[in-house]
Amino acid sequence: MQEPGDSFNVEAYLGKLGKLEEEARSLSNNIRNFLSEVGSNRLIISYNGHGYLPASCMFWHVVTMDEEKSILLLDIPSTSLYVLAYRDPIPLIIYASNHSGLLNILQIARIMSHPYMALVAKPVDEKVVEVLKSYNIIYTSIDDELDSTLVMAIAVFHALASIYKDRLSRRGVRVFEHSREGFTLIAEELIEVYKEIFSKVSLHRELVVSSSRLMESSARYLVDALKRRQVNARYEYPESIPNSADALLIGTSVEEYYLRELKSRLALRKTRVSELILNTDPIEANIYLAIIANYLAWSTRYKHNG
Repeated sequence: MQEPGDSFNVEAYLGKLGKLEEEARSLSNNIRNFLSEVGSNRLIISYNGHGYLPASCMFWHVVTMDEEKSILLLDIPSTSLYVLAYRDPIPLIIYASNHSGLLNILQIARIMSHPYMALVAKPVDEKVVEVLKSYNIIYTSIDDELDSTLVMAIAVFHALASIYKDRLSRRGVRVFEHSREGFTLIAEELIEVYKEIFSKVSLHRELVVSSSRLMESSARYLVDALKRRQVNARYEYPESIPNSADALLIGTSVEEYYLRELKSRLALRKTRVSELILNTDPIEANIYLAIIANYLAWSTRYKHNG
Protein backbone atom coordinates (compact mmCIF):
# COMPACT_ATOMS: atom_id res chain seq x y z
CA MET A 1 0.00 0.00 0.00
CA GLN A 2 1.35 3.38 -0.98
CA GLU A 3 2.09 5.52 2.04
CA PRO A 4 0.23 8.79 2.58
CA GLY A 5 2.51 11.69 1.81
CA ASP A 6 4.43 10.24 -1.15
CA SER A 7 5.60 13.41 -2.95
CA PHE A 8 4.73 12.34 -6.50
CA ASN A 9 1.39 11.00 -5.31
CA VAL A 10 0.57 14.27 -3.54
CA GLU A 11 1.50 16.33 -6.59
CA ALA A 12 -0.90 14.31 -8.72
CA TYR A 13 -3.64 14.68 -6.11
CA LEU A 14 -3.25 18.45 -6.00
CA GLY A 15 -4.11 18.52 -9.71
CA LYS A 16 -7.31 16.64 -8.99
CA LEU A 17 -8.19 18.80 -5.97
CA GLY A 18 -7.66 21.96 -8.02
CA LYS A 19 -10.33 20.79 -10.47
CA LEU A 20 -12.73 19.95 -7.64
CA GLU A 21 -12.23 23.37 -6.09
CA GLU A 22 -12.74 25.09 -9.43
CA GLU A 23 -16.15 23.45 -9.70
CA ALA A 24 -16.87 24.27 -6.06
CA ARG A 25 -16.25 27.97 -6.67
CA SER A 26 -18.77 27.91 -9.51
CA LEU A 27 -21.36 26.12 -7.37
CA SER A 28 -20.79 28.55 -4.49
CA ASN A 29 -22.39 31.28 -6.61
CA ASN A 30 -25.61 29.25 -6.75
CA ILE A 31 -25.67 28.86 -2.97
CA ARG A 32 -24.90 32.50 -2.35
CA ASN A 33 -27.53 33.66 -4.84
CA PHE A 34 -30.21 31.39 -3.35
CA LEU A 35 -29.59 32.63 0.20
CA SER A 36 -29.60 36.22 -1.03
CA GLU A 37 -32.85 35.81 -2.96
CA VAL A 38 -34.84 34.15 -0.17
CA GLY A 39 -33.60 36.70 2.39
CA SER A 40 -35.00 34.81 5.37
CA ASN A 41 -33.74 34.44 8.93
CA ARG A 42 -34.93 30.84 8.89
CA LEU A 43 -33.33 27.96 7.03
CA ILE A 44 -33.74 24.18 6.82
CA ILE A 45 -30.72 22.14 5.72
CA SER A 46 -31.45 18.57 4.66
CA TYR A 47 -29.21 15.78 3.40
CA ASN A 48 -28.73 12.12 2.60
CA GLY A 49 -25.57 9.99 2.53
CA HIS A 50 -22.36 11.99 2.61
CA GLY A 51 -24.42 15.06 1.80
CA TYR A 52 -24.16 15.26 5.59
CA LEU A 53 -20.68 16.78 5.09
CA PRO A 54 -21.72 19.96 3.21
CA ALA A 55 -24.94 20.17 5.25
CA SER A 56 -22.99 20.05 8.51
CA CYS A 57 -20.40 22.54 7.20
CA MET A 58 -23.23 24.95 6.41
CA PHE A 59 -24.91 24.43 9.79
CA TRP A 60 -21.80 25.10 11.86
CA HIS A 61 -20.69 28.03 9.71
CA VAL A 62 -24.06 29.76 9.98
CA VAL A 63 -24.48 29.00 13.70
CA THR A 64 -21.03 30.45 14.35
CA MET A 65 -21.34 33.57 12.22
CA ASP A 66 -25.05 34.49 12.35
CA GLU A 67 -26.75 34.59 15.74
CA GLU A 68 -29.95 35.88 14.14
CA LYS A 69 -30.49 32.83 11.94
CA SER A 70 -32.89 30.09 13.05
CA ILE A 71 -31.58 26.91 11.44
CA LEU A 72 -32.53 23.22 11.34
CA LEU A 73 -30.23 20.39 10.22
CA LEU A 74 -32.08 17.14 9.45
CA ASP A 75 -31.80 14.14 7.18
CA ILE A 76 -34.17 13.93 4.22
CA PRO A 77 -36.67 11.47 5.75
CA SER A 78 -36.98 13.52 8.96
CA THR A 79 -37.40 16.75 7.00
CA SER A 80 -40.04 15.20 4.76
CA LEU A 81 -42.03 13.47 7.51
CA TYR A 82 -41.86 15.84 10.45
CA VAL A 83 -41.07 19.36 9.30
CA LEU A 84 -42.11 20.52 5.84
CA ALA A 85 -45.81 19.73 6.20
CA TYR A 86 -46.05 21.62 9.50
CA ARG A 87 -44.30 24.88 8.71
CA ASP A 88 -45.10 28.00 6.78
CA PRO A 89 -42.77 28.36 3.78
CA ILE A 90 -39.13 28.25 4.92
CA PRO A 91 -36.07 28.21 2.63
CA LEU A 92 -34.73 24.68 2.20
CA ILE A 93 -31.30 23.59 0.97
CA ILE A 94 -30.76 19.91 0.15
CA TYR A 95 -27.37 18.20 -0.22
CA ALA A 96 -27.71 14.71 -1.67
CA SER A 97 -24.98 12.22 -2.52
CA ASN A 98 -27.58 9.73 -3.77
CA HIS A 99 -31.22 9.86 -4.80
CA SER A 100 -32.84 8.14 -1.83
CA GLY A 101 -35.87 10.12 -0.71
CA LEU A 102 -35.02 12.99 -3.04
CA LEU A 103 -38.14 12.97 -5.20
CA ASN A 104 -40.38 12.80 -2.13
CA ILE A 105 -38.83 15.80 -0.37
CA LEU A 106 -38.88 17.83 -3.59
CA GLN A 107 -42.55 17.07 -4.14
CA ILE A 108 -43.47 18.06 -0.59
CA ALA A 109 -41.39 21.25 -0.79
CA ARG A 110 -43.16 22.22 -4.00
CA ILE A 111 -46.67 21.42 -2.69
CA MET A 112 -46.06 23.33 0.57
CA SER A 113 -44.42 26.28 -1.26
CA HIS A 114 -41.06 26.03 0.49
CA PRO A 115 -38.42 27.79 -1.63
CA TYR A 116 -35.67 25.25 -2.17
CA MET A 117 -32.37 24.50 -3.78
CA ALA A 118 -30.99 20.99 -4.24
CA LEU A 119 -27.33 20.25 -4.85
CA VAL A 120 -27.02 16.64 -5.96
CA ALA A 121 -24.26 14.28 -7.05
CA LYS A 122 -24.26 13.49 -10.76
CA PRO A 123 -26.71 10.61 -11.39
CA VAL A 124 -25.32 7.45 -12.94
CA ASP A 125 -28.77 6.61 -14.29
CA GLU A 126 -30.23 8.98 -16.88
CA LYS A 127 -33.71 7.82 -15.87
CA VAL A 128 -33.20 9.64 -12.57
CA VAL A 129 -32.46 12.87 -14.44
CA GLU A 130 -35.63 12.41 -16.45
CA VAL A 131 -37.78 11.88 -13.35
CA LEU A 132 -36.31 14.91 -11.58
CA LYS A 133 -35.99 17.26 -14.57
CA SER A 134 -38.88 19.54 -13.54
CA TYR A 135 -37.29 20.35 -10.15
CA ASN A 136 -34.74 23.00 -9.25
CA ILE A 137 -31.72 20.69 -9.04
CA ILE A 138 -28.08 21.53 -9.58
CA TYR A 139 -25.90 18.51 -10.30
CA THR A 140 -22.21 18.18 -9.66
CA SER A 141 -20.19 16.93 -12.62
CA ILE A 142 -18.96 13.98 -10.51
CA ASP A 143 -20.75 10.78 -9.56
CA ASP A 144 -18.21 9.51 -6.98
CA GLU A 145 -19.83 10.06 -3.58
CA LEU A 146 -16.71 11.23 -1.75
CA ASP A 147 -15.60 13.55 -4.55
CA SER A 148 -19.02 15.09 -5.16
CA THR A 149 -19.71 15.82 -1.51
CA LEU A 150 -16.25 17.33 -1.01
CA VAL A 151 -17.06 19.67 -3.92
CA MET A 152 -20.33 20.62 -2.20
CA ALA A 153 -18.61 21.23 1.15
CA ILE A 154 -15.96 23.49 -0.38
CA ALA A 155 -18.71 25.32 -2.29
CA VAL A 156 -20.56 25.91 1.00
CA PHE A 157 -17.43 27.31 2.60
CA HIS A 158 -16.70 29.72 -0.25
CA ALA A 159 -20.33 30.90 -0.39
CA LEU A 160 -20.62 31.55 3.35
CA ALA A 161 -17.14 33.03 3.68
CA SER A 162 -18.27 35.68 1.19
CA ILE A 163 -21.66 36.25 2.84
CA TYR A 164 -20.20 36.60 6.36
CA LYS A 165 -16.93 38.34 5.59
CA ASP A 166 -18.00 41.37 7.62
CA ARG A 167 -19.15 39.39 10.68
CA LEU A 168 -17.35 38.79 13.97
CA SER A 169 -14.73 41.42 13.28
CA ARG A 170 -11.41 39.93 12.14
CA ARG A 171 -12.72 36.37 12.15
CA GLY A 172 -15.03 36.98 9.20
CA VAL A 173 -12.24 38.72 7.31
CA ARG A 174 -9.76 35.94 8.07
CA VAL A 175 -12.14 33.21 6.90
CA PHE A 176 -12.84 35.16 3.71
CA GLU A 177 -9.11 35.54 3.07
CA HIS A 178 -8.71 31.77 3.45
CA SER A 179 -11.52 31.33 0.95
CA ARG A 180 -9.78 33.58 -1.57
CA GLU A 181 -6.55 31.58 -1.16
CA GLY A 182 -8.39 28.28 -1.55
CA PHE A 183 -7.83 24.83 -0.09
CA THR A 184 -5.69 23.49 -2.92
CA LEU A 185 -2.92 25.84 -1.86
CA ILE A 186 -2.65 24.31 1.62
CA ALA A 187 -3.51 20.67 0.86
CA GLU A 188 0.12 19.54 0.54
CA GLU A 189 0.95 21.01 3.95
CA LEU A 190 -2.16 19.35 5.46
CA ILE A 191 -1.15 15.94 4.16
CA GLU A 192 2.42 16.40 5.42
CA VAL A 193 1.28 17.47 8.91
CA TYR A 194 -1.09 14.54 9.41
CA LYS A 195 0.56 11.79 7.33
CA GLU A 196 2.08 10.04 10.36
CA ILE A 197 -1.23 9.48 12.12
CA PHE A 198 -2.91 8.33 8.92
CA SER A 199 -0.06 6.00 8.03
CA LYS A 200 -0.60 4.45 11.45
CA VAL A 201 -4.40 4.09 11.28
CA SER A 202 -4.27 2.77 7.71
CA LEU A 203 -2.41 -0.28 9.04
CA HIS A 204 -5.29 -1.33 11.29
CA ARG A 205 -7.47 -4.23 10.26
CA GLU A 206 -10.31 -2.84 12.35
CA LEU A 207 -10.75 0.70 13.63
CA VAL A 208 -13.46 2.59 15.49
CA VAL A 209 -13.59 6.26 14.48
CA SER A 210 -15.20 8.74 16.86
CA SER A 211 -15.29 12.49 17.22
CA SER A 212 -16.75 15.57 18.80
CA ARG A 213 -20.19 16.43 17.46
CA LEU A 214 -18.68 19.26 15.39
CA MET A 215 -16.44 16.81 13.52
CA GLU A 216 -18.97 14.00 13.07
CA SER A 217 -19.71 14.52 9.37
CA SER A 218 -16.07 14.48 8.25
CA ALA A 219 -15.26 11.62 10.65
CA ARG A 220 -17.98 9.54 8.98
CA TYR A 221 -16.57 10.61 5.62
CA LEU A 222 -13.15 9.39 6.78
CA VAL A 223 -14.64 5.99 7.66
CA ASP A 224 -15.62 5.41 4.03
CA ALA A 225 -12.20 6.62 2.84
CA LEU A 226 -10.52 4.10 5.16
CA LYS A 227 -12.79 1.34 3.88
CA ARG A 228 -11.40 2.02 0.41
CA ARG A 229 -7.99 1.30 1.92
CA GLN A 230 -9.29 -2.08 3.14
CA VAL A 231 -9.58 -0.95 6.77
CA ASN A 232 -12.65 -2.36 8.52
CA ALA A 233 -13.63 1.01 9.98
CA ARG A 234 -16.87 2.17 11.56
CA TYR A 235 -18.11 5.31 13.29
CA GLU A 236 -19.29 5.27 16.90
CA TYR A 237 -20.37 8.10 19.18
CA PRO A 238 -17.81 8.60 21.98
CA GLU A 239 -20.06 7.07 24.62
CA SER A 240 -20.49 3.93 22.47
CA ILE A 241 -16.82 3.11 21.80
CA PRO A 242 -16.40 -0.53 22.89
CA ASN A 243 -13.88 -1.65 25.50
CA SER A 244 -10.48 -2.82 24.25
CA ALA A 245 -11.04 -1.39 20.77
CA ASP A 246 -8.54 0.43 18.57
CA ALA A 247 -10.04 3.90 18.25
CA LEU A 248 -9.25 7.15 16.45
CA LEU A 249 -10.63 10.18 18.28
CA ILE A 250 -11.06 13.35 16.22
CA GLY A 251 -11.60 16.93 17.33
CA THR A 252 -10.31 20.48 17.09
CA SER A 253 -7.91 22.41 19.28
CA VAL A 254 -10.77 24.39 20.87
CA GLU A 255 -12.20 21.05 22.10
CA GLU A 256 -8.93 19.82 23.56
CA TYR A 257 -10.14 19.78 27.18
CA TYR A 258 -13.19 17.69 26.26
CA LEU A 259 -11.07 15.28 24.19
CA ARG A 260 -8.49 14.90 26.97
CA GLU A 261 -11.23 14.05 29.48
CA LEU A 262 -12.78 11.56 27.06
CA LYS A 263 -9.42 9.95 26.32
CA SER A 264 -8.81 9.43 30.06
CA ARG A 265 -12.16 7.69 30.46
CA LEU A 266 -11.45 5.42 27.49
CA ALA A 267 -8.02 4.50 28.89
CA LEU A 268 -9.72 3.08 31.99
CA ARG A 269 -11.64 0.73 29.68
CA LYS A 270 -8.42 -0.45 28.00
CA THR A 271 -9.38 1.24 24.74
CA ARG A 272 -6.31 2.00 22.61
CA VAL A 273 -6.80 5.57 21.45
CA SER A 274 -5.05 7.49 18.69
CA GLU A 275 -5.87 11.18 18.64
CA LEU A 276 -6.25 13.60 15.77
CA ILE A 277 -6.63 17.25 16.75
CA LEU A 278 -7.01 19.79 13.97
CA ASN A 279 -5.52 23.14 14.92
CA THR A 280 -7.68 25.41 12.80
CA ASP A 281 -10.82 27.52 12.90
CA PRO A 282 -13.65 25.06 13.71
CA ILE A 283 -15.71 26.15 10.71
CA GLU A 284 -12.86 25.03 8.42
CA ALA A 285 -11.95 21.84 10.27
CA ASN A 286 -14.46 19.48 8.62
CA ILE A 287 -13.22 20.45 5.17
CA TYR A 288 -9.58 20.01 6.19
CA LEU A 289 -10.29 16.49 7.44
CA ALA A 290 -12.41 15.67 4.38
CA ILE A 291 -9.58 16.73 2.06
CA ILE A 292 -7.13 14.43 3.87
CA ALA A 293 -9.68 11.61 3.78
CA ASN A 294 -10.37 12.21 0.10
CA TYR A 295 -6.64 12.02 -0.57
CA LEU A 296 -6.41 8.70 1.29
CA ALA A 297 -9.26 7.24 -0.76
CA TRP A 298 -7.86 8.61 -4.02
CA SER A 299 -4.30 7.43 -3.39
CA THR A 300 -5.53 3.85 -3.06
CA ARG A 301 -7.25 4.05 -6.45
CA TYR A 302 -4.29 5.95 -7.90
CA LYS A 303 -1.91 3.18 -6.86
CA HIS A 304 -4.04 0.49 -8.51
CA ASN A 305 -4.67 2.50 -11.70
CA GLY A 306 -1.50 4.55 -11.95
